[in-house]
Amino acid sequence: MESFLRSCPSSPKQAALAMTAAHNSLAKVHGFAPLQWALGRDWTPGFRLHETSLDEISAASPSTPWSSQSLRIEAEKAFLEHRHREAATRAKNSRPRMVTQFLPGDLVFFRRYKHPADTVANAKAGLPEDEDRPAEAGSRRPSAYVWAVSGGRIKKFHMSQLRHASEQERLIAEATEIASMPWTFTSLQKLMAKGTYDDESRPPKRRWGESKKLKRQVPARAPTRGPDPPSEPRHVRDSLSDEEMVPHDQERARKRDLEPSNELEGLDDELDVERLLHDVTYLPAGLPVERREPPPSGQAFREQRVADERRERPWHVQRGESALMTTPVGGDDNTLYSAIIDVPEDAKAWKKILKNPAKFLAKSVQKGVEISYHKLNEEQKKAMDVAKAAEVQSWVGSKVARAANIPVAPDEALKMRWVYTFKAVPEDSSKIKAKARIVVLGFSDPSLLERDTSSPALTRTSKMLLLNLASSRRWRIMAGDVRTAFLQAKAQDRVHPLFAKPLPELAEAFRIPQHQMLELLGSAYGLTSAPREWYVDLSTTLRKLGARVCKTDPCLWRVFSEDGSTVIGVLGIHVDDILLAGDEAKKEWVEFVHKLHGSYQWAPWETDSFTHCGVGLQQLYDDDSILLNHEEYCANISQVTARPKNEDGPLREDELSQLRAVHGAIQWRVTQTAPHHAAKLSYLQSHLATKDVSNIDMTNKLVREIHAGRHLSVNVNQLNAPAESLVVVGWSDAAVANRPDGSSTGGHIYGLMRPEDVERGSGRVNVVGWKSGRLQRVARPSLAAETQALADLEQEVMFTRLTWSELLGHEVSLENTAPTVAKVPAVLITDARALFDALEKGSIASSGYSMKDKYTALEMQALSQHVEQQGTVLQWVDSDHQLADGLTKIQKQDVLKKFLSQGTWRLRLDGALLSAKKRRALLGAPAE
Repeated sequence: MESFLRSCPSSPKQAALAMTAAHNSLAKVHGFAPLQWALGRDWTPGFRLHETSLDEISAASPSTPWSSQSLRIEAEKAFLEHRHREAATRAKNSRPRMVTQFLPGDLVFFRRYKHPADTVANAKAGLPEDEDRPAEAGSRRPSAYVWAVSGGRIKKFHMSQLRHASEQERLIAEATEIASMPWTFTSLQKLMAKGTYDDESRPPKRRWGESKKLKRQVPARAPTRGPDPPSEPRHVRDSLSDEEMVPHDQERARKRDLEPSNELEGLDDELDVERLLHDVTYLPAGLPVERREPPPSGQAFREQRVADERRERPWHVQRGESALMTTPVGGDDNTLYSAIIDVPEDAKAWKKILKNPAKFLAKSVQKGVEISYHKLNEEQKKAMDVAKAAEVQSWVGSKVARAANIPVAPDEALKMRWVYTFKAVPEDSSKIKAKARIVVLGFSDPSLLERDTSSPALTRTSKMLLLNLASSRRWRIMAGDVRTAFLQAKAQDRVHPLFAKPLPELAEAFRIPQHQMLELLGSAYGLTSAPREWYVDLSTTLRKLGARVCKTDPCLWRVFSEDGSTVIGVLGIHVDDILLAGDEAKKEWVEFVHKLHGSYQWAPWETDSFTHCGVGLQQLYDDDSILLNHEEYCANISQVTARPKNEDGPLREDELSQLRAVHGAIQWRVTQTAPHHAAKLSYLQSHLATKDVSNIDMTNKLVREIHAGRHLSVNVNQLNAPAESLVVVGWSDAAVANRPDGSSTGGHIYGLMRPEDVERGSGRVNVVGWKSGRLQRVARPSLAAETQALADLEQEVMFTRLTWSELLGHEVSLENTAPTVAKVPAVLITDARALFDALEKGSIASSGYSMKDKYTALEMQALSQHVEQQGTVLQWVDSDHQLADGLTKIQKQDVLKKFLSQGTWRLRLDGALLSAKKRRALLGAPAE
């Protein structure tokens, strides 16, 4: 209208009236003009609203009839041209719809139909009568149905319920290690129930008692209405189904399965059990044989099919619970026995034992649950006595204690106790062995606060670098477990001696009266200083054998060649679990391993495939890649007990305790093998301070996600490059004020790549470390948050480069670490353009640091100096290629899942430094 008013020579008032009249006459809404909708008719040929024989001209009109008509024609012409332009624009911007086809063998996901919740907002009231009529011609109807197999049953779907599996979902399904049988169409047919299918194209029927919400009472004078409209159109509902396919009525099947049967009352006591279990044609004597009578006239085909299907069921399924009965048996070969086991009382354990009783019993044995000696039978007590004697001999042989030479008051001596457990035998899962351990109650030590109790453990970064070095140099990894490690530790010079009251078995072995005390010379289980004393003893042994400790990690050791120039082996220590890898072709490494094995008493060493600190490690034979498996641990993470739906209020103390325990269990999975869950876990840990009841649902959802993605973990791929040439590449990202308390989230991830892949811009990445958590300082602008995140990444990458240099054989000077760090190339990647530009100018350009946030300016200057001194390369990427995006934003977890499933990543795209939004606009491509 604006363009018409500007181009029209007439007065604006006349032009506006003409344009409005043209719009009201020509604009169609559902086939009718606005004038027809308002007044019920359109203009007459004489441009009047009422039929009349007179062709009068309004006296109020100052213009001539021809000028008014020409003005209306121009207005209509302008309106039609505008409408044609709009149609052309829509046609130009539109694109053809993709036709989805489903072929046999495709992997698809389906969505079930479900009735809305029984609330007032979704209740049907006052429906017109014609709404219950079937669909007429021209209305929208289902176009096609698709038959699919899910869970061993054939299901009927509408095409709108299905979608193809994405490339990521297909890769995850192919990469899973869950054992599955190869399927064919013939084998699938054998798994299906004969003549039945599940109709998923309709919502399930509601049954009485399913809805817990109160229904609205219907007024007394409410008009009655007909039945609810059918869920299918008429042409689909009235069409005959295939005679071979009968919808499975779950309600009727449930009633049929629970019908009591008294047909077994006259069953003979003597049963041929072996024949009953293997011969399908055998029926015990006394069982009434069902005779198939011809169906009565008028019985529907579906009822006949259901009856036939029931008769074809196995004998024990037809009888249901009545088949479970007590029958006196003799002592022959066909005797059946029952086993009674103790089950726990809590609901979680009940769910586990009902899900898989065999696995529950095996897990209970493997966990080594403490048992009571008095509840054992005679045979178990004999086995436990043998275990107790072996433990006493370990104390005597290791010279852990001796008789006290001075009188000691009972209140100054530590107490002891026995701990009894049963453990599974790895060679034979059907057997268990008894284990007894003498434990000293170290927490009652009078000098507890004066003793050194700290002991180091192998870090995740050191372990991942050790595995990467073994894979790069194609060394075989091994694991050793020291038996009774604390007892084998040599005696340490204690400032304050330790005394303990002996157990009767120990007093008899040391040949002392029971009231006389023992002086503890070495380490014992239960002492707070035992881990430290064991580490000191093991470190002394390794130094005597020629190993050198790394300055970056006291639990990381190196073994050099005879000339001291080449590293031929590495060791990682985690208490009494030793992880080894070395060149078995070198004589020095073989001699070192034999001497170490002879220094202590070990459990059998494991190679190629074993469990280290709860994480499964498997080294492949073809390329020496190492796979990390955390599936068994993820399967044992339990959900938090949910509240009833109508119970509100803040979290209780018991619920907070459960949530903290579950978060701790999830954190072990996240910190060891699963960076794709780190962002959500970090958010939930901060959200727990709000004590909001939604924490329970969000935590349980995360537990289900971890269980579903338990097969996805970080791996150590074979990069086919020398270890000395590998490049450390890291990504950092930040999200401003996205946490419950208003603080910001920072995250980073880094790993090793080949230099050729870094130069090309894409390739395999072996992840070494990652982090997602709250930034230390509150960030107001996004630049402050990005600077903190990049500074955290630079520190981790620096320490990783320093450790990697030590593993390669370089010596580290703690006074000046920059030269050693610079020997390992590194690339830092960020998507913050302002931060990248400021760091590219260097520390001399002060204009990049003249900002209001002085803490950020100082941190940026320090970061720039470290980058220059250590020879680090900075790169900028768009948001689509920011790998750390999944560590700061919950909705970006799929980025890390895709990376972990493929193992490769693109660092950048060739061309100018364009943002992801501009690049997609230029290429016309959707977001990746």
